Amino acid sequence: MSTRKPPLLQVGSGARESGRPSGGAGVERTRLIPASTRADMVVPRCAASSRNRCITVSSILRVVFIWKTISAILQYVNLWAVLSRTDNLFRPDRSLFKIWPAAWRGGRALAFAAGIAVAVGVDADDPEPAKYVFSAVDAPTNAAPASLGGYAAGCLAGAVRLAETGPAWQAMRLSRNRNWGHPEMIAFIERLSRAGQAAGWPGLYVGDISHPRGGPMVSSHRSHQIGLDADIWLRPPGSLKLSVAEREKISSPSMVAANRLTVNGNWTGVHSEILEAAARDGAVARIFVNAAIKRRLCKDGGEDDSEWLRKVRPWWGHDSHFHVRLHCPEAGACIDQEAPPEGDGCDAELDWWFTDEALYPPPRDPEDIPPELMLADLPAACQAVLEAE
Repeated sequence: MSTRKPPLLQVGSGARESGRPSGGAGVERTRLIPASTRADMVVPRCAASSRNRCITVSSILRVVFIWKTISAILQYVNLWAVLSRTDNLFRPDRSLFKIWPAAWRGGRALAFAAGIAVAVGVDADDPEPAKYVFSAVDAPTNAAPASLGGYAAGCLAGAVRLAETGPAWQAMRLSRNRNWGHPEMIAFIERLSRAGQAAGWPGLYVGDISHPRGGPMVSSHRSHQIGLDADIWLRPPGSLKLSVAEREKISSPSMVAANRLTVNGNWTGVHSEILEAAARDGAVARIFVNAAIKRRLCKDGGEDDSEWLRKVRPWWGHDSHFHVRLHCPEAGACIDQEAPPEGDGCDAELDWWFTDEALYPPPRDPEDIPPELMLADLPAACQAVLEAE
């Protein structure tokens, strides 16, 4: 194995991935990473610079709304102050006829502000982060399936719900309502469950896929927004008849040793089999696993394994589940990623993940925390997805 140091790329807040490291924080790192890993990162639109938010229509509307609201309040405070003195009602210079123009101006200002509030309330320029809007929707659209935008900045029309329990799988953490995906993802999970059983894997515990209409999530992920990402637990199912309550309580153990350099005793040869079955599926673009898992796969692999190992990409976290990402099924609506670098990825690129720089990264600078995604940061079609029946 080569020990040549790979070319490095400075990455700030724009480098985002979908998984979650063991500590629970979203994977957003500021450091030098191998340039060959650049293709694995997904960068939401309008988030390339962490210090400058996008200037959108929402910014302008918020200023107008605040200004008009304050103006209306001041107008009515003045009107109340005048009318509170009853003798003003009978003074020619302070009569209601003199006061009415002020009331009219205040009423116009208040009406304008209310109109702005209604317009902004459910519009793509909503000041509320998009993750709260999408998390509040509990049903999909009645439309043709379409993944819109990119894996980390998009939404999903015509989502299909993965059955809570299937012939060879169970959807976990049902309280999250994240067992929705593009039909291609649902079909892939069904295929993988059958392939896994044929390889000796008893079934699948399926974690998060997407919200009913995709979009950002309030926790755990930066991607999973267009129904083409899914987390598969690395815990072999002991039962495929778990109750809803049981699915909320159990978890998948880590497959990685405490030193993060190798897999631990939970790892078996069947884990390799299920990952190989997933990576060999033609619909799969990438599979994210912990670097220690990738290292073990490389150790056990042979010359005929280069193509599927190429798809298996190391990333922080991902020690208790593997993250599957599918290719975009529609041209034009979905933004695909560039292909992984050539080769099996078992070279100097992988070696970097076991350096102190990768294993013990410095604390993130507060200025490098990326801004929240707003609806205006997503494709325009996502507004229609939210408004659709």
